[in-house]
Amino acid sequence: MDLKKMMVVCAVALGGLAVGCGGDTCKSSCEDAKKCSDATAEVKATDCGKSCDDLDSLSDTAKCSDQYDKLMDCADDHDACDKNACSAEGAAWGTCVFAYCTAHPTDSKCAALGGDSGS
Repeated sequence: MDLKKMMVVCAVALGGLAVGCGGDTCKSSCEDAKKCSDATAEVKATDCGKSCDDLDSLSDTAKCSDQYDKLMDCADDHDACDKNACSAEGAAWGTCVFAYCTAHPTDSKCAALGGDSGS
């Protein structure tokens, strides 16, 4: 799994913000992103509940909850169609999770990022 692929998959999961999720903020941002004029078929087909639950679980396992919470605070303050919003927060969360998934390539939770989980 490479960082670029991970960031793209996470962006789809959140639907327009950089990456990440957190309960209702994630789900509402994801649903809102489906309505963006440039939403792809992949974004429109995202199961927001499952994606957000998967990313939340991964954040906890990877000990990236601080970065996750900062990303959700940012996401709560921005339009889901603003693809540049929260890029710094998303990058911090992505770096944290990527480090975990690189060190634990067979962890099925890393599949939430679209990487090969080995399972």
